[in-house]
Amino acid sequence: ARAFRVPPPPPLGQVLPLPDPMLIFVWPCSLPFVFMSAFGVWWHWKSTQTVVVWSCATGVFAFAFVRRWLACERVRDQFGFVGGSKVAFPKRPCLTRFHGYFYALYNTVDGHSGDVVAIERVICEGSERKVEVDVWRLPCCDSKAPVFFFLHGGGWKGGGARMCSHSRQMQLLSARGWRVVSVAYRMSKWPEQVGDALDAYRCILKQGDGGRQVAVSGASAGGHILLLSMIQAVAEGLPLPKACVLFYPALDVEDITRVTATWPRLCLCGPRRSMLSWFFERFILKGEEWSTADALRQLLDRPDVAAKWPPTIVFHGDRDSVVPIEHSQHFLSILAGAHRATSVSSDIRGSNLVDNNVVENIDTSTMLNNVALSPMLQTNRDVDQLVVIPGGRHTYDIVDCQEAQDAYVGAADWLDRAFGR
Repeated sequence: ARAFRVPPPPPLGQVLPLPDPMLIFVWPCSLPFVFMSAFGVWWHWKSTQTVVVWSCATGVFAFAFVRRWLACERVRDQFGFVGGSKVAFPKRPCLTRFHGYFYALYNTVDGHSGDVVAIERVICEGSERKVEVDVWRLPCCDSKAPVFFFLHGGGWKGGGARMCSHSRQMQLLSARGWRVVSVAYRMSKWPEQVGDALDAYRCILKQGDGGRQVAVSGASAGGHILLLSMIQAVAEGLPLPKACVLFYPALDVEDITRVTATWPRLCLCGPRRSMLSWFFERFILKGEEWSTADALRQLLDRPDVAAKWPPTIVFHGDRDSVVPIEHSQHFLSILAGAHRATSVSSDIRGSNLVDNNVVENIDTSTMLNNVALSPMLQTNRDVDQLVVIPGGRHTYDIVDCQEAQDAYVGAADWLDRAFGR
């Protein structure tokens, strides 16, 4: 299935602990499986039928290894760098090579050239909600250092500020001189997650030079929380950050794009609907209004936010069956649509061919919906980039694979360029 990219049908690809997440761990081990199955061929050489079985297994795993190697090359090509990226990473603790969650056991990690990155759990200064954050920084890091503001994933109910696979990204950035702030938002009741994220962001802005030295990031559910908190931040008059990095963000929990996997007809879960929206409504909202969670719909209704949204890079696997890559594509098309709608509106205002009273009555939100939803205009802004991870499933970076390392290095390089570092 992994070699030939056969996606498990719903609900097998969306519900733990079934085949899709298991394949994430199998994928980086394709080369060892080649040698194991080749050993099986040698060991059972005298048994014709067994040799045929082991030979087929060897061929399948070899094919999977080649596809994975090509996938790594495609990821590197999207950033324009070649070769392996392991040299760009600081030395990681041994346990974290098995799983990123083991970063929760460490208060210090290695930086570059013998530096030590300190990890400290603190309460945001001036926070009304007493939000706790993990701060990663070098001893020489001062208040002028750029801030990487991160919201972890985990299905809105799991994970942690340090107990996530993206701790490797945070170690890499902090080793490069960034001040990394990972929010330990509360997960007991919706929408506490959004409130804590917004409060932490508000505190970060007070400590620095507005949003000009802040990059925001979110993974999976964290991307959804990030978008909602940024929309509320603009409503409060707060500045948007300078850059945004998203990892397979679950932006369309309401499934307005109609691309998320639905329950099979045989499942007794009511009418056929998106499994993601069913999960979110049943286990996260728990009676709360959808208006507090429909991130993409809110963005469509707020063209001013979409038009001002900072340059964004999104990492998404093309085999993600939990949060389809169309979520990211649609989000970027909304940003591009807002940019085009704003340009059209500005051009009309700048011309003398139309009465200004008519221009003021233009419904920019409706224009944005028409432009963003048009299949003929699914393009990105020049400042945005969608990095496709070939064969990548949801949380493809949960294991220490080369694709994840290349993506993390590419994200760090992209951020350094965005901040002129």
